[in-house]
Parts: sequence; C-alpha cells; structure tokens
Amino acid sequence: MLHDHGGLTGAVPRSARLMGAAAMSRVMLVCLAALAVNAVLIQTVVPEESSLKQLVRGSVLALVVFAMMLNNTRVALPIVLLVLSSAVLLLVARNTDQFSYVFVLCMVAALMAVPEQQVERAVLLGSLGSLALVLVFLVLGITHNEVLDHRNRATFGTNGAPFFYNLVYGACALLVLVATKRLRRGTAVLAWVAAAAAATYFFVRTDLRGGYVSFLAFLFLMLVTPRLGRSAMFRWIAGSLPVIFLALSFYIGSLKHSEAANVLLSYRPMLIGEFLEHVRPVDYLVGTSVKQFDEVVSSVTTVDNSYLHLLVGGGVLLCAAFVVLYWRAVGALLDGHQYADVAFLAATMLYFNTESILLRIENLFVVYTWYLVVRHGLVTRRRQEDVVGADRTASATRARTVAPRPTVA
Repeated sequence: MLHDHGGLTGAVPRSARLMGAAAMSRVMLVCLAALAVNAVLIQTVVPEESSLKQLVRGSVLALVVFAMMLNNTRVALPIVLLVLSSAVLLLVARNTDQFSYVFVLCMVAALMAVPEQQVERAVLLGSLGSLALVLVFLVLGITHNEVLDHRNRATFGTNGAPFFYNLVYGACALLVLVATKRLRRGTAVLAWVAAAAAATYFFVRTDLRGGYVSFLAFLFLMLVTPRLGRSAMFRWIAGSLPVIFLALSFYIGSLKHSEAANVLLSYRPMLIGEFLEHVRPVDYLVGTSVKQFDEVVSSVTTVDNSYLHLLVGGGVLLCAAFVVLYWRAVGALLDGHQYADVAFLAATMLYFNTESILLRIENLFVVYTWYLVVRHGLVTRRRQEDVVGADRTASATRARTVAPRPTVA
C-alpha cells in the first residue's frame, strides 16, 4: 500500500493493481453486509459470551487489508499514523478498545477507494437489512419481544431497546440522506414520510428519546443547513460539536449530586460522575479500555457518552485527531455544498452525546460517520471541489445514459 500525502486515496496505474475497482466495491459490500448481520446476531440469537463478534471483525479486517494490497490502495499518512498508534497501545498498554479504532480506520481507508455513491448505497442497504432481520426473527418466533422497566420499553427481540433504536436511527437517517441526494424530489419526499413514520412508531414503542430527538434534529438540519451553510457562526458551531459535547459531558458529570439533573437526564450525571472519579490522568494520555471501569464502578454498566469513551478509551491523541478531522470535514462539506452530509454528521454527533455508540462499528451508520469525517477531513478545499465535481459529473452522465432523473439539491 502506498502513502498518499494529498489526503485522499489516489489513483494508481491499472497495471499496478491485481484487483479492479468493481471487485474492490464488491469486497467492501460483502464486508459491510457481514458487519450488518453480525450486529443483529450478537444482539439476538448468539449468546453474549460468544466470540462471534471478534471472529467476524477479525475476518473482515483481514479481508479488507488483503483487498487493499491487491488493489494497491493509496492510504493517507495520517490514517497510517493513527492505525500504528492504536496498534501500539493495543499491544503495549493492552487497551482492547484500540482494536475497534484500528478496525474502523482500516475500513475507512478501504472505503475511500470506492466511489462515494456506492458507499452510500451499501451502508443504506446494510442498515435496512439489519433492521429487517431483527423484525423477521421476531415474526418467525426465533426471538421474542420483551417490555422492560418502568418506561415500558420494547426490545423487539434484541438484548436491549437502545440497540434496537440504533438500528432504527441508522436505517431512517440514511434513507432520508440517500434519497435526498440521489433520488427525484417526489421519491425523496416519500422516503422522508416513511422514515419519519417508522422512527416515530418505534420511538413510541421503545421510548428512546435520544435517538428520536437526534432523528428529528436531522430532519430539521436537512431543511435549514442549505440556508445557513454560508454563515460563519453556523460553520463554527457545526464544526465544533465534538468539543462542545465533550465539555458538556464533563459539566453533566459535575452535577452528580443534583437530584433534579439526574431525574431530567435519566441519571446520567450520577453515572458519568462516578465514571470520571475513577479516571486517572494517565488514562487520558494513553487510553484505557472503558470496560475496565465497568468492573470497578459497580453501579455503572455503560456510560452513555461516546465522547468520554473516545477520550478515555482512545486517548488524547486519537480524540484530538477526531476533533480536527471533524472540523475540517464540516468545512470541506460546506464548501462543496454537501449540506445533507453536514446535517447527518451534526445530528449523529448529538446522538453520540446520549449513547456510547462511536465504537459500535457493526452499526453501519457509525462506519459511515467515520468515513465522512476521515475522507473529507483529509482533503484540501481544491481537492474537495474536484471530488464533488467528479461526483456530479458521474451522476449527470448516468442520468443521461439511463433515464432523466434530476437530483434534489
């Protein structure tokens, strides 16, 4: 694999490739499908102690690396450095969280060699497939719905309502995103209505407020981002969301003893406060697996905050890299008038503030989030304009050769 200091995976001579672009696309489609199915299996019919999750991840990672070697994929130097850093922490500090970062960064590097429209289609189909598989298991009686706790949250046959609504958010948000970017206006409107109806129905059944509010925020941002995209203040706020939410997380933790705050925020202040009390300065520096804290903080099973997991589990270097890449990605997307992607990123950052899902990479909307952040965070403004221009030219060419199908701006 070659390093591409220009940021994006670059073109290489066909004579240097043992795998064509079409074959690379098919390999990545298989990998994403495997992750999507695995996400459902490990939360439904496969026992919690099963090694299937890591087995599938390891197999997919090996296939991805092998495919990149055959394709002679150029990989941006920052990705290489981040992968090496995480690999060192995985081996030396025995921080198992780092494997997830190695995995998702390698996935992104491979996806950057695939046309963006194909990536969108693959993650959408995988997300819809995951949600459909859960419902098929339920209808066939393979799994059984349970209603949990005082909030009457339905699990739809999964290990928990939060996981199920992760699937709902990913499927509905990606449906709206891809339909708006790629389909006719009338078809896109139908997709909006269907996604909103599904998200609302499953919210009523699961009471997952964080996911539903994030989805509604996404719809709102889809409408206003094209109008606010040129505003310097909007650009600053949208690009700073990870920093804003990380600071908010520490503030919420400081409200540990506030009864009103705990009731309002589903006892997150108490959980986050207990979590932070056990974090040492060295944990921020080199990263420590957040699973270790679950063992020493008896009342905490999962801290529902992706940014704290990124800082503690990934370490300050990886956290800073994510923040910088996100800032650059939002700026590049706004410069390229890719407002739908900005809306998706902003809404998903909001969702990450209420759930620890930044590393649940079997959820394909999480993979797509990393893909947008890294791909567009590494490009210069001029290169971004070239990418957007090439993408629009390809769309127009396909429309002329297949059928006239105007895209929605």
